[in-house]
Amino acid sequence: DSSIIRPKVKTGSVYNWNVVKAPSGIDRSSLIKDLNFGTGLPANWEFCFGDVTEDQYSGEYTLAFFIQDAISGCFTRDTTTINIVPEPKAEVLSLPTICVNDTAIDLNQYVELNGKRGPTDGRWFAISLNGDRSDSKLAGAVKNGNMFDPSQGDGAWEFRFQHTATGCYTADSGVLIVKQLPRVTMPADMRVCSTDPPMNLAPTLISPSGGSGIWSGKRLSGTGNSVFTPGSDETATVEGPYNLVYNYTDPFGCKMKDSFEILVQSAPSIDITTTGPGNICDDKTLALDATLKWSP
Repeated sequence: DSSIIRPKVKTGSVYNWNVVKAPSGIDRSSLIKDLNFGTGLPANWEFCFGDVTEDQYSGEYTLAFFIQDAISGCFTRDTTTINIVPEPKAEVLSLPTICVNDTAIDLNQYVELNGKRGPTDGRWFAISLNGDRSDSKLAGAVKNGNMFDPSQGDGAWEFRFQHTATGCYTADSGVLIVKQLPRVTMPADMRVCSTDPPMNLAPTLISPSGGSGIWSGKRLSGTGNSVFTPGSDETATVEGPYNLVYNYTDPFGCKMKDSFEILVQSAPSIDITTTGPGNICDDKTLALDATLKWSP
């Protein structure tokens, strides 16, 4: 790039610019162009420091301006320092898909500035939500210039990163998806007998249908702990209720859980206490005594 230098000076003198200091490897003689066609006039001098792709020109330069009186030959000079910074380039990387109940995320981890990830001197702005640039949620959606809390709402959030710390503007944007939590709905609480066979809990789910999560609780087994066994040989130890929890994670990593109860009742048991065998004629009656071990 280049810049035109026009100093304020008196007429009747000879003027000249030169570069007294430049970054290593830079040819100082090629940096100043006299646009006055050798007349010595002060009007136009051009400082040339490469194009936007030539970052080797970045660094500190010291320029000297000479004034010589045309009659006496006396001269003086003054210097100025110019710092050339590389043309900044911001690139927003692929923004993630997150859940509405996730913790706030640092957006800086998803941007590169001149190839270096995680600059701290830029600023993020929310510029649209589901394509709407006037949504009231956009204002103030980004805290401290880089933090975003997904609890502000699900949908497609478009963010722009801006960087002006060098005095040169660069920006890029990307879309972050916030997913709503999956819906998990349990069946109504139920009663079973201790003598009932094992039951598969997956078909009992109302949503998500079938389910692919993990069950937690007592007396569970099988794939995903989805088989509940009501009874055992020790019927006195299986009385409910049993609180069974279903933990579900959707394809985006969003998690939700819900629970319901199964009340297990021991099957009644009858113990005949009359001593046998008993002998009786076919036209007589025999008294039998029995004890009910459990009463519903």
